[in-house]
Amino acid sequence: MKRADVDAVNPSMSKENPFEVLGVAPHISLDDSVLIKAYLTLQKKYHPDCFVGSSDKNILQQKSEAINGAFQTLKHPITRLQALLEGQGIKDFENPLPSLLMEIMEWRQSLEEGTLNLSFIKEEIQKSYKKSEQYFLDKDWEQLKKIYMRLQYLEKIIDDTPSANL
Repeated sequence: MKRADVDAVNPSMSKENPFEVLGVAPHISLDDSVLIKAYLTLQKKYHPDCFVGSSDKNILQQKSEAINGAFQTLKHPITRLQALLEGQGIKDFENPLPSLLMEIMEWRQSLEEGTLNLSFIKEEIQKSYKKSEQYFLDKDWEQLKKIYMRLQYLEKIIDDTPSANL
């Protein structure tokens, strides 16, 4: 690797926007093939194992870790959504609306009682992701934040339900 290439590597990339790290356009929906291609292209260029004996191995290692972190973030829709919000300076996800909490508690109780089917929760997740696309296009960050928080709780219901993963 040439010195100029290494100088262009920013070792603090892990704190940067994951879309920028991978060089993909920020969007709710990303084509998996585009994401994987960007990831593999960058890893081929910067992975330290490709430069055995290089004095820049630590810098390359940091770059490779940033690329891995960005890929892990963007390959999952919920973390991708969080990255989009953080890219807009929205970072407070700790205070959900009381109405959301009540809705989630009611759904959990209904699932436990057998009066609600898990497929309903999965449909709500799909509807929420669809809404998030429109909010993103409209740059309605406040609504996008609400959808993100809702999705966190809905995904948690799925994760906490043993039969959901069968």
